[in-house]
Amino acid sequence: MSVRNPVYLIGISALLIQANAAAESVDAGDLGVVEAPVAGSVDVPLSEVPYAVMHAAQVAFAVQGIIGAPSAAQFDKDEVGGVWELSTVRSNGRLIEADILPDGSILELEIEIGEENVPQRVLDALTEFAPMYEVSTEAPVIEKSVRPSAIGLSEIWYEFAGTTFDVEVRSDGHAILIEPA
Repeated sequence: MSVRNPVYLIGISALLIQANAAAESVDAGDLGVVEAPVAGSVDVPLSEVPYAVMHAAQVAFAVQGIIGAPSAAQFDKDEVGGVWELSTVRSNGRLIEADILPDGSILELEIEIGEENVPQRVLDALTEFAPMYEVSTEAPVIEKSVRPSAIGLSEIWYEFAGTTFDVEVRSDGHAILIEPA
């Protein structure tokens, strides 16, 4: 008999809850779901990026072997207080992006990767827990996301862009997050 470690669904967006609620006769309003406003991102000239944000991006990119300044900047107004998104294209043609708070704190480093760089346990969890997932035709399709955890250590998630919903799977394959594309 095979014993499997538990998998935790740690998040699901309001739209998916509403779709499932109709099918299961559950009132989505009873689930305490709050949808965030969608303000969008705006392109910002690199010369207008605050020093602390630019420095944090350069350090994060240097850890990944990229020396020099980011090539693009956006300010994402969807988050409380706003988040800077600085990105560049690596020598292999794939995107890397750092999400940074105005004070220079790094929230996340997103590194575009190919499926061959995704651990098998993550691919297995994607197949098992999101069997209706369909790959998006827009790039980037797969990103390795390095973000701080509640205890201060880095946590790695793999983000899969889909046609109708996106899926994030923690590197151990034991936690997933599903949200609309």
